[in-house]
Amino acid sequence: MTLNKELPDPRIFFYVITLFPEFIEKYFEFGVLGRGHSEGYFRVKAINLREFGVGRSREVDDYPFGGGGGMILKPEPIAAAIRSIDGWNQGDSVILVTSAAGRQFDQSFAHELLNYNRVIIVSGRYEGIDERIIEIFKAKEVSIGPYTLSSGDIPALAVIDATARLIEGVVGNYNTVVDDSHETELLGFPHYTRPVEFEGVKIPEILRSGNHKFITLWRKAKSLLKTWNNKPNFTPSFECKKLIKQILSTKEVCYYLTESEIKILKKMLNENK
Repeated sequence: MTLNKELPDPRIFFYVITLFPEFIEKYFEFGVLGRGHSEGYFRVKAINLREFGVGRSREVDDYPFGGGGGMILKPEPIAAAIRSIDGWNQGDSVILVTSAAGRQFDQSFAHELLNYNRVIIVSGRYEGIDERIIEIFKAKEVSIGPYTLSSGDIPALAVIDATARLIEGVVGNYNTVVDDSHETELLGFPHYTRPVEFEGVKIPEILRSGNHKFITLWRKAKSLLKTWNNKPNFTPSFECKKLIKQILSTKEVCYYLTESEIKILKKMLNENK
C-alpha cells in the first residue's frame, strides 16, 4: 500500500561548494537528519567546484601572491559556483566561508541561520580562498573550533547538522532539541539506560525513585556540575543561583549528591571562577 504523504516545503536550502560533493551528500542518507532530509524539512545540495574550474584542466587553485607555502582556491570558480545558485543574492540568502580565521560557530549562530531560506557554504581547502570572494559577496567566515582541519567539508557538515536539527519536525521529539546542551547556558545532564548494573556500576538510585520532581532537580544539579567542570569561563547567572539554592534546600536531592558535589554547588553560589 502506498501512502500519499504530503511533504513539507523545505524550511532551508543548504548549498555546499566543495571539491568532494559525494562526501557531503552521503552524510544526509543516515539517521535523524537523513530522515528529515528525505521527508523534505530541509534540502542539501553539494556543488562540485571542479565543474567551474578555469581552462581545459579546470584549475581551482593557484600559488599565493607574495610568496608562502600552500595553494589558494581561485576566485573565478567560487564566484561562478555561487552565481549558479538561484536566489544567491536575495535578502533571504547568506554566504558562509569555512575558515580557521572565522567567527566561532555556536548554538546562537545556528539559530541565526534559521532566519535564512538559503545557506550557501563555501568549503575552504589548502591555505584558504582568495580574500576577494569574501569582500565581493559579503561572505561570513565561520570556524568550528580552535584547531586546523584539512578541509572545510567537516565544518560545513557541522553547521548544517546543528542548524537543521533546530527545524521543527526534523527531530521526532522536539523537546529533546529544547533540552540539548548549549540551548541554555548549562550543559546536559548524564543519561542512563538498561541494564541497571553494568560491570559493577549501578545507575543512580534516584532515577528509579519515581519522583519526577526530585529527578528533575538532581539532573539540574548534575548539569550545573558538568558545566562548572567543562566550561572554564562559566559564571553562574542569577537564575542559576536560584536553582542552586533550591537544590541545596531539597534534602531528598542532596542525599544523592556527594559531599564534594555539594561543596562545589555552594562554591558556585559564593564565588566566581
